[in-house]
Amino acid sequence: MLWPRGEVFDHATVHTAVRWSVRDVMEFLKGLKKSIPGTAVLRTRFLDYCADPGEHTPHLTQAEAVAYWTVFSNINRAVFPSPSGSSNASLKTSASLGDANDWCDIRVLGVLLFLQILPYSRNLRQESFRRGTAAGESWVQALPDVSTAAHSPRSQSQQSPRASMVMSSQISGGRIGRDNQQAVGFIRTHCASLLRIVCQCFEDPSGASSPTSSPPKKEVKVDKVSSEAMDKLGILIAGGPSFGSPCKTLHEAVFALSGASSLRSRISSSPSIAFEKLQGLIESNLVWNEVVYTPTLGTNKSGPINTESPSSCAIGYRSLTLSGLSKTTILRDVTRGSSATDLLYISNCSETVIYLTGPIRFAAVVGCVDCDIVLLCCTCQVSVANCERCNIHTITTAIRLESGVDVNLYTLTRNPPVITGDCRGIKLAPFNVLYSGSAALLETAGMLDLIGTETEPPNRYAAGIWAHPTWCPLMPDAGGDRASSASATSNRSSTGSVGSDKQATQGYYLMAPESFNTVSFPEPRSASREGGLDGGETVPKLALPEVYYDALEERRETHAKLCGQLDEIADSARRQQVSELMEGYFREWIANTNRTRQLVDLVRISQEQREGRDRASSGRDH
Repeated sequence: MLWPRGEVFDHATVHTAVRWSVRDVMEFLKGLKKSIPGTAVLRTRFLDYCADPGEHTPHLTQAEAVAYWTVFSNINRAVFPSPSGSSNASLKTSASLGDANDWCDIRVLGVLLFLQILPYSRNLRQESFRRGTAAGESWVQALPDVSTAAHSPRSQSQQSPRASMVMSSQISGGRIGRDNQQAVGFIRTHCASLLRIVCQCFEDPSGASSPTSSPPKKEVKVDKVSSEAMDKLGILIAGGPSFGSPCKTLHEAVFALSGASSLRSRISSSPSIAFEKLQGLIESNLVWNEVVYTPTLGTNKSGPINTESPSSCAIGYRSLTLSGLSKTTILRDVTRGSSATDLLYISNCSETVIYLTGPIRFAAVVGCVDCDIVLLCCTCQVSVANCERCNIHTITTAIRLESGVDVNLYTLTRNPPVITGDCRGIKLAPFNVLYSGSAALLETAGMLDLIGTETEPPNRYAAGIWAHPTWCPLMPDAGGDRASSASATSNRSSTGSVGSDKQATQGYYLMAPESFNTVSFPEPRSASREGGLDGGETVPKLALPEVYYDALEERRETHAKLCGQLDEIADSARRQQVSELMEGYFREWIANTNRTRQLVDLVRISQEQREGRDRASSGRDH
């Protein structure tokens, strides 16, 4: 059986002001192919090609080109990891971002670029599968003028994330999530085009000509598809004998479907299959993998979902789906007995706090409102879409934010955050979560250089890149400079780097250092920053820009001074009175910030974990 890679559909779309069609993708790839000697596209070559308008359309800004490359190259490395693991070993600095290790095969690049013809907000029911004038083309709905009331952050236009959630609530029972049938339908509809891309035949099957070219040429026919070309399509399609046990390569799954034996595959140095036969096999055998990618939409999905994939699933396919949760707390610490997760999908949650250690490969957060989500380690990409009033804390290789309102991103990442779509009131800040096991966790994931060690300082480039996002607004003129960035040292008042006349439309801000604070990952009390109340592990320091570190240090000194003043109170009755007064203020703060329920949930989770350990210990004794 064959199925779409749900994580690629969740993370590979980069919705900018650019509208793609089948013809546009083919023309773009045809020109790119002429500019490279083989199939490997270096980052520098891709950016240079995008910067030169030439004859290819649509034209991309530098920020849009960087956004596409950041997302595509990370997904490519995650699905097709390098045997040497050089992607984790090589540190990406501002001087080495264009080195020879940062490349992507043009066939993989083409397949991921082809996904961009999916419509904007494709995960919403009202947006699914719009068709353009040409056969098989999907188009983005026309957008209103930027000066209209529809672009007010509180307007209920279909382009605003909140309005999209309202509309989706009316149509799909209050849920936003994966449109599984659209993913299957997209591949079936465009199977011929996808196969032509991996065969490097960059001709539009419909025969449409470029607006700058001569009349349509006769279609170039492709007779055979090699196993190597098939495997490149594996960036989008997986297959195997069962949903939880995929084959290593796509051609192995295809040959099993076509009845070819493994002996035949070994005898032939380059096994291949007829183009039309392969197209028929894919179109007739493609189904959605509900074991790994749990559906979150449908008439039978009205309640909350907290589902893991079966334990029999292969490494890399262990998934966790959290959907429709409300006013609850989720805590999963792998070091303390929780199951490992590779693919995380969170959708439609409200007033929920989620803590996960990881390492996770892909994490998607879709349609959540008033949530705090802590993802300590994500090795590939975190994607946040259509969320409102959420706090996201993560250490990751890349992060993509699409269409959000009042979302705070606390990140430590190798690549600039990619911000696309319709975003309002986005605040960026450095990663701020304290956890005693972070060093061991990041070392396992090959990301320890991000926070440093006792002998090695943190990666200075990564420590500051969160403040320089790749800004690709949905409207071309939003925020003035489409590629603008911000500086951590010059924005203590949470403003963008553009002029004051443009700050209102910038869309993102830097959190002021005086507003920055730390968050502790819930763990046994033995772990403390000073070395452990009971001799436990030491919580590593955070990799912070100096201005944020100084703000925290100033706050710590103020707290220490206050504690010293309390210790100087000689009268025990007065000291007790002051202590009760401070405790009252603390309880009032907990109530005002709606944290009472979270504390109750954490106490309950702690008791459940303790009881589980006691049962396990009792079982071993017997």
